[in-house]
Amino acid sequence: QTAPMDEMVLERLAEYSCFGEDPRGPPPGRRHAAVLVILYASNRGELRTVLTVRSSSLTHHPGEVALPGGRFDPHADSNIIDTAYRETEEEIGVRREMLKTISVLPDILSRVSNFVVTPVVAVYPNKIQKVKFKPNPGEVSCVFTAPLKKFLHRSKEYSFHILPEDQYPLHVQKHNNRRVMGLTCNILIETARIAYALEPEFDFQYPCARPDGDALDQQEEIIKIE
Repeated sequence: QTAPMDEMVLERLAEYSCFGEDPRGPPPGRRHAAVLVILYASNRGELRTVLTVRSSSLTHHPGEVALPGGRFDPHADSNIIDTAYRETEEEIGVRREMLKTISVLPDILSRVSNFVVTPVVAVYPNKIQKVKFKPNPGEVSCVFTAPLKKFLHRSKEYSFHILPEDQYPLHVQKHNNRRVMGLTCNILIETARIAYALEPEFDFQYPCARPDGDALDQQEEIIKIE
């Protein structure tokens, strides 16, 4: 069973305003994708997030840890938030009506795929009694959860690497011998930083895709969409 979620965590995430495009459509001339950061409180009250291991049969990034999500489909999605939910249902069987959207984080650039990725944050309401997943074997080999706060700690499971072609270090957190790294790790560090109002125990700069964009009140847009 799940425990009640810390209301202050939800408020911090809901009040957060970010840089980025209006979530009603993709940025002009750029490939756009979305991921869903699903949060829930464990029976001990620990805030956890949901991660997948990509199927070994996939062409791109097989076997890597990722957040559920995928590319914007103009024929299926009216906005980028739709993308996050559609892809999540396809990958792990979690339906949109089971969750509540609380925030949209700044767009982040995937330097590997050159996608602009919008992280959407959603929570399981307290009425959910058990978190269940139905992974699609064609896309996901398994689903696991990890404590969100872990991504702020510089423990023996944390490491970073400086890549000569990149201005940002590659952050890596291990959980149960699985490596959470790169874009996925950056998104979870930023989510935890906002949720707990704490800075990471290591140098961190969120690689925002549009650092000079206009600030949007994303919460207002979410209310309109939902």
